Amino acid sequence: MKLTSAHTPSRLRPRLVTLLTAVVVAFTTMPQAAQTADSAPASTRKDKQRLPFPPPPPAPALREAALPPDARQALSEVMPFLRERRFPSAAVKRIGTAGDARLGWVLYDLLRFADRDTVGDVVAAFEKLTGAPLPAEPFTAMGDGRSPARLGLAGTAGLPRTQA
Repeated sequence: MKLTSAHTPSRLRPRLVTLLTAVVVAFTTMPQAAQTADSAPASTRKDKQRLPFPPPPPAPALREAALPPDARQALSEVMPFLRERRFPSAAVKRIGTAGDARLGWVLYDLLRFADRDTVGDVVAAFEKLTGAPLPAEPFTAMGDGRSPARLGLAGTAGLPRTQA
């Protein structure tokens, strides 16, 4: 293959330099725009309805060690109860008193199996374990206008004990 004058290194070099410069400029300016949006203090951020978000609750204590024996025993009782189509209310209460925030995910997942008679047990255990209220309605990732302030959840205890 014979190189023509259009493909000689002296003609490609300015194009390559221009392309590399454009790439460098593009990558160096993008993070600045992202930093500007994220650098606003949390207290000034607003939802789609222009309502301020309430302050987050303090983070619960997180352990790195193995779960306490009572919590492990309570967790082992959950599945047999659910297989028998019974709700493990006693195990849920013990999980709520375990003092290990990692178990909050288990309690949140158990909400799917709770009925109106047992949802209050799960909510109470979750709130006792994490110190955070559980909202009555889930939030969407991008928001749908149901901000915590609009729903009246700032400072509330979350779901009612029973639902009609």
